[in-house]
Amino acid sequence: VGSKKPPRSRFKRRDPIFTQKSEYPLFGEIPLEMERFIGVRREKRLKFTAAAKGWESLPSPHPYAPEVAFAGRSNVGKSALVNALSLTCTARSANTPGHTQSLNFYTLRRPERMVLVDLPGYGFAHASEKDVREWNDLVDRYLTEREGLDRVFVVLDARHGIKQSDREMMMMLEDHRQPFQAVMSKTDMVFPKELAQRWWHVSKELETFEYAIPTIFMASAKTGAGVKSIIEELMQISEAKIGGAYSSSARAAKSSPTGEDGEQGSNGFGDFSDVTS
Repeated sequence: VGSKKPPRSRFKRRDPIFTQKSEYPLFGEIPLEMERFIGVRREKRLKFTAAAKGWESLPSPHPYAPEVAFAGRSNVGKSALVNALSLTCTARSANTPGHTQSLNFYTLRRPERMVLVDLPGYGFAHASEKDVREWNDLVDRYLTEREGLDRVFVVLDARHGIKQSDREMMMMLEDHRQPFQAVMSKTDMVFPKELAQRWWHVSKELETFEYAIPTIFMASAKTGAGVKSIIEELMQISEAKIGGAYSSSARAAKSSPTGEDGEQGSNGFGDFSDVTS
């Protein structure tokens, strides 16, 4: 008698969230609360909602979900980070500087828990001077005048730390009293000792900004290392703004037919090798 095939596990789903183990090997285990926050099925995690190239084309602020934006130099990995945070490949990313040329809006999970905005990069870009100037002006206006913008994540290249263009961005946010937080990306491309030194320099400079949130995130959108800590921060932002109102507002939207202390260990890393592997 031939051996019977083992029964298929009831935990295997058509699009399981644990596919991240192959795509982001250093992401780590996903707690149930985090799984519920970003969504289980891939097509329900991140939804592209708008691409704005002018002030008039910006979508209206979400009625209850917080909005966070990702700013940074061209080719620093903002789009890749948005994908890693949602365990999807919805946000288009490329190695060409200036690939993102509009303000791209995404909603996280349905019913929505958060709005993520992928901003065009500043600095060198493969685009005309006129186009670069226009989208830089739009980004500046968005960051300083947008109603309901809860947090700006300034994405820094861990290989270089804060460059002058990053510094100018932070100074603009500071002048307009916009809370911002630094994310050091591409940590997989830096040795632990060098990363520790750059983290120290970044943390010291951020101490000079009143509206800089002291905790610095270190992450790799390639391996997934450190990404979970940023999701935990997004969960706290969402809970702080939505709170108990989420249960009623989100359910109504769903049923409608139209519808820190800045220290090295504060990010949950035992040492810098955790995000450089």
